[in-house]
Amino acid sequence: MAREREVRDDELTDKLVSINRVAKVVKGGRRFGFSALVVVGDRKGRVGFGHSKAREVPEAVRKATAIGKRRMIRVPLREGRTLHHDVEGRFGAGRVLLRTAPAGTGIIAGGSMRAIFECLGIQDVVAKSLGSNNPSNMVHATFNALERVESPRMVASRRSMRVSELGARRPEQRPEREKRSVRKKKGEATFIIASSERAAQLKKEREERAIEMARRWKEVEEAAAAKKARKAARAAAIAAGEITDHGKKSGKKKKSAEADDTTAAAVADAPAVAEVQETKADDKQDAAAVTESKESKKFKKSKEGKKSKESKKPKKDKKDKRVRGRKSTTSAGDGR
Repeated sequence: MAREREVRDDELTDKLVSINRVAKVVKGGRRFGFSALVVVGDRKGRVGFGHSKAREVPEAVRKATAIGKRRMIRVPLREGRTLHHDVEGRFGAGRVLLRTAPAGTGIIAGGSMRAIFECLGIQDVVAKSLGSNNPSNMVHATFNALERVESPRMVASRRSMRVSELGARRPEQRPEREKRSVRKKKGEATFIIASSERAAQLKKEREERAIEMARRWKEVEEAAAAKKARKAARAAAIAAGEITDHGKKSGKKKKSAEADDTTAAAVADAPAVAEVQETKADDKQDAAAVTESKESKKFKKSKEGKKSKESKKPKKDKKDKRVRGRKSTTSAGDGR
């Protein structure tokens, strides 16, 4: 951004956004000139811009100003001070974001966007450049965003509605006629028809779900109360000695009677038990004698077998081995 200037002519204000020296290569050399980018506005919602070149700076500015006056657009403002809604603009590598702001915010923008807002008459706005910082690209992207701004009256006229019918109202508060809403999904527009009947159906379903949830919650509370009562009754029974901690009934009298019966039966059957034990001991002794006799027989057989095998094997003469070995050595020496 080079410099700014304000000139009022027929209630119009123009601001010089940027000026750049350019050169044209010809046969005899290079011809130098100047290009100017100018923004023009009336501070009441109308703004335009122009870009031109000339051999001198004043001529380039004059031509750009004339072009800007011919290319002015009208932008709807809310309360004459800010935009109606947030908007984004693009041009080439330039991308800008314009957002509405409450009263007293001021113009929070830089570069060429500030000149545009001042000529337009906006008092409160927040702007951010998200792409190229080239003044030309930024001006074109800002105007692309301003051209997309719409007022409630423009939206109502496009939808064939009244301004009072616009707004975020609930489906049951809308008129009886069907309305069309657009939902963007995966790059395609899907049209959903929402009517008052559908709204009433949804309301009824919500009420039924609320009743069902209340019923379930009541059942849960009743189950919890019953469980608490059972715990209290069990604790009282344990304290009174009717049941133990493990839930078994306390029968001390029954246990003592059963013990007396078992002791009497054991005293009566004592002789028979002694006879049975004696017979078992005799059986064990007989079995041990049989096993000992079997093992002794096996041992004797194994010893006799070993002796017979040793007797069958021929005895080797150690002296013959030594003589043979000497003969072999002597024969080997003779061969050498």
